[in-house]
Amino acid sequence: MHVIQVILLLALCGLAFSAVHRINLHKVESRRTRYYREGRMKEFRELQEFRRMYHKYNKGASRATVSQRVNDYDDLEYVGNITIGTPQQSFAVVLDTGSSNLWVPDSSCSKDSECDMYCSNDQYCTYLCDHYCCVAKKVRKGDDNTVTCLTKAHRFNSSASTTYVPDGKKFSIHYGLGFADGFQGQDTIRFGAAGDTQLVVPNVTFGQATTLSKDMNGDAADGILGLAFRTIAVNNVEPPLIAAIRQGLLDKPLFTVYLDTEGVNFTNARGGLFTYGGLDSENCASDVNYVKLSSDSWWEFNIDNVNVGKKYKHKKKAAVISDTGTSLIIGPPKIVKKIAKAVGATYNDDYGVYLIDCKATYEPVTFTINKVDYNLTSSVLTMDVGLEDNTCLFGIDAVDFGGGLDWILGDPFIRQYCNVYDIGNKRMGFSASLKLQNN
Repeated sequence: MHVIQVILLLALCGLAFSAVHRINLHKVESRRTRYYREGRMKEFRELQEFRRMYHKYNKGASRATVSQRVNDYDDLEYVGNITIGTPQQSFAVVLDTGSSNLWVPDSSCSKDSECDMYCSNDQYCTYLCDHYCCVAKKVRKGDDNTVTCLTKAHRFNSSASTTYVPDGKKFSIHYGLGFADGFQGQDTIRFGAAGDTQLVVPNVTFGQATTLSKDMNGDAADGILGLAFRTIAVNNVEPPLIAAIRQGLLDKPLFTVYLDTEGVNFTNARGGLFTYGGLDSENCASDVNYVKLSSDSWWEFNIDNVNVGKKYKHKKKAAVISDTGTSLIIGPPKIVKKIAKAVGATYNDDYGVYLIDCKATYEPVTFTINKVDYNLTSSVLTMDVGLEDNTCLFGIDAVDFGGGLDWILGDPFIRQYCNVYDIGNKRMGFSASLKLQNN
């Protein structure tokens, strides 16, 4: 029987059916790349260092906050389309494996708000100022206390949706210097753009942001859709994809991420594919190797070692997360320095990153995961970001996370190897990108 006939039969019988859904990604310019282009990389690095020091010495910062600081979206390069409500209202969101909540700007988030100067004083702020002024002072650097509501065209209008149900609870999410505050609601979420084949998930609780920090301005995304586990969700809300699995809307309780190499140096390009409910047989090899997660929170696991041919090898196990929201691979400064030396990359003080000749050839950087070697070649690690003199960005950067986490396997790794996020079995899978494998 043809697929269309099966679907029609199930629809007529009023039965729900499972499926596999594919959502296209679009590449956008990250904050990091924008700072490169504008010659403001030193400022960017200073902000990063401030974030790191804030969380290192702020004893009140929970691990959930640290995780969100890791995923602070300075590096986001890929967004996907979703819709909310009936009729559908469209949003471009970060499909983020490092968090678990969905939020978009609310229609009431419409103008700038000024915080009085006395709000910078802890003694007065709590009693005399709006909540967002106190939050902004604590998480922002400098004396500019202006908090700007996100100036985006796409904002959710709950009164226009016939399927909307108010929740009544407030939500507050912090991302290092950035934050989103507002209230929660419940409605139908559709993965994919209006008019496309969509994964339709009813009764999803999501955040309606009424206040966002300036740090959220300038981003191409309207909001964030978290794809991690419920255990780290703010207010313990059920993440949209977990809800889809619970409702039996997917063939398998997993999703696969493929990132294309064509759009690496372009914005508004087709960036890849998220496949919900199955493997991506079109873009990814059928041979998938798995590793168990360290916990059912983030997509965190261990690597056995990392090496560059015979030039460098680090044999110690390390904690790592797979993160679709990070444009580079991030690792411990001492180890990254040795890797960079082995491939011929040099540290640039002005940019605060490792640079390399665009035509450089070097042995692959190999990560060993569950006794399987994953080789990253120059095709994904040498990144052209528009610098002069045939100079490229080396795709591994150094950050001291201050405990717990050692590495982030960001977009360069996911371009070389499709990532399978197996929610049901709490494991990560990796398979070669057919495009790079066949080149």
